[in-house]
Amino acid sequence: MLSRRKANWLIILVVLLSLLALAGCKGEDKNFASNEVISMIPYDTKRPTLVITTTDGMDWERLQKDLDAAFPDVNIVLRLAMNLESAALGDVADIYLAGQATLSPEVESHLLDLSAFSSTSNYYTTSLAACASINDGKQYMLPLPGNIRGIIYNKTMFEENGWKVPQGKSDFIVLCHTIEDSGVVDVAFQPSIYYAAEALLIGEFFQMANMFDTLDFFTWYENYAKKGIGSADYYLPTLLDTYKLLFKENILDSSVFTIQPQTRSKMLYIDRTAAMTVETQNAALYAANSRSTDEFAMMPFYSSDDPESGYVFVNPISYICVSSKVKEKGNEEKLKLVRRFLDYFATKQGQEIFIPEGNKAVSQIKNAEKDLGGSAMLENVQSTIDAGRLIPVRLLFNAGITLSRDAFFDILNSMYFTERRNQNIITEDRPVTYEEAVEYLDNINKEVLASSESKIETVYANVKKPFTVLQTTEYFAQMIKEYTQSDIALYMSNCICRGNNIAFPQGDLIKTVGGRSPLDELVIFDGSKRGVIIAEDDLKFAKVKMTGSQILEAIEYPIHGQESVLFEPFFVSAGLKIKFAPWAEVGSRYLKVTLADGSQLVPDKLYTVAIWNYTIKPEYITEYVKVYEDTFQDVLRAKLMKD
Repeated sequence: MLSRRKANWLIILVVLLSLLALAGCKGEDKNFASNEVISMIPYDTKRPTLVITTTDGMDWERLQKDLDAAFPDVNIVLRLAMNLESAALGDVADIYLAGQATLSPEVESHLLDLSAFSSTSNYYTTSLAACASINDGKQYMLPLPGNIRGIIYNKTMFEENGWKVPQGKSDFIVLCHTIEDSGVVDVAFQPSIYYAAEALLIGEFFQMANMFDTLDFFTWYENYAKKGIGSADYYLPTLLDTYKLLFKENILDSSVFTIQPQTRSKMLYIDRTAAMTVETQNAALYAANSRSTDEFAMMPFYSSDDPESGYVFVNPISYICVSSKVKEKGNEEKLKLVRRFLDYFATKQGQEIFIPEGNKAVSQIKNAEKDLGGSAMLENVQSTIDAGRLIPVRLLFNAGITLSRDAFFDILNSMYFTERRNQNIITEDRPVTYEEAVEYLDNINKEVLASSESKIETVYANVKKPFTVLQTTEYFAQMIKEYTQSDIALYMSNCICRGNNIAFPQGDLIKTVGGRSPLDELVIFDGSKRGVIIAEDDLKFAKVKMTGSQILEAIEYPIHGQESVLFEPFFVSAGLKIKFAPWAEVGSRYLKVTLADGSQLVPDKLYTVAIWNYTIKPEYITEYVKVYEDTFQDVLRAKLMKD
């Protein structure tokens, strides 16, 4: 990536046509910058450009390298985004790689229905169904390769003791008894049901055929999850049957509710006191990290004694979404480019580029080699995967059932682990009855559905013209300058940690009760919620004193947590006027820095400067004046209401 800066051919930053003047605002001065900066890497302006947002947990440099190799005629600009709410906040991206599994109607209105693209038919039907909108049924999301979750077993231990992989549910029960009777381990099957999500999934793991192979279940699911029609009495017996069986056969006991995931992993990989657990195909990597020399493999969850009743879960690394703006008039060439990318993503090669080095994942497209890592880990579930018996986790993590998963966890604890009984269900010292469980779950589901209805609480402001990301950052800089009553403010752009990479859209900026609006997400996912907390005050606003010389040095070297040349942040200011060359090397990008009125910074004079704490290196700070307790949310709301 660094070699791009040394290229001899004409290079210039996308959409930046001249040296950018970052005009600091003074008082009510609203002279925002007229250009935009979307990357600190120069690109060839003769090529078409495609902007793609990425998420945490992806190998960004490898992704950039592989996409550049696959599309040498295209400028591919990667941007780090917090979530898809940025799509509704004027984000410059064309394609989004998003980790979140559910979207609000407000966000979906800014995305393209991908069902019309021919490449979409390359994906498994079950995967597409799981990604369909829970609001209108359209295909706004496509799944990238996923982690497979099944029953992980110690293959070395199995071979040492002659234990065979089961071929059905009854076989699994017999196997557990055989293992425990051998005395080789303390427990045969040791899942962790310490958290609500795992508790819900365990109940469904052994009931796939009963729950997901019938149209009746999906009809009930749609009505219950979205409309509150029907009752938990429809699905609760199926889920509880699993627990009744596993407790009756002594496969589980109440201690399973107290064992945390790390304890379970220690039992399997280090102590060898458990033979099986629930985990993804990356168990081999976890075992190696624990210095285990044993080999591990996966078996499916069987919902009956039929060998073909085996299922596994798949959880995509991320999802693909496309901005609806690529279909707007004048973007015909951009739409063709997006189509090329979607076609490529729907191939084996296109799927592989999203898998981090050293990891393994399973493609969700048809007619591709399913075990992309080539490991023996999945040998017992390969036929299950080939048959398409992969249940996407998103199918369970949509509205309704998932919204009640904490309540379901309460029910399980109140039935099988009364030490953690929920007093809101019953106050007596006894297990909860089935009828009480159904009533409690139905009431919770109705409460959740009612609270999820989006209602406008406050209109904070109306944006007459859409802001760029750079202009929004300037607005935030002016905001903290005014709030702290400082001479100057320095605020990072191209950054999601203690900074900004999102834009204000045209129209009302609102706060809602229930539901999720773009402004809610901006307020929730701001810099104060990001990054590693080094000290108590690191994620707060601060007012500091810096000399003119310190400001000129500090502005070139912001502190940030994004250790990637792809996402280098830069300081935007209120109170300063800056001539900036983003294509230059670090240390020489700020060509000219003066006060907003054009006068020079006095080298030895102290100025008060508003910052996100921990964005300026300590050696550039002479004195801390104050660290503020008000949150980003508080300060932003006050600023919007005033303006």
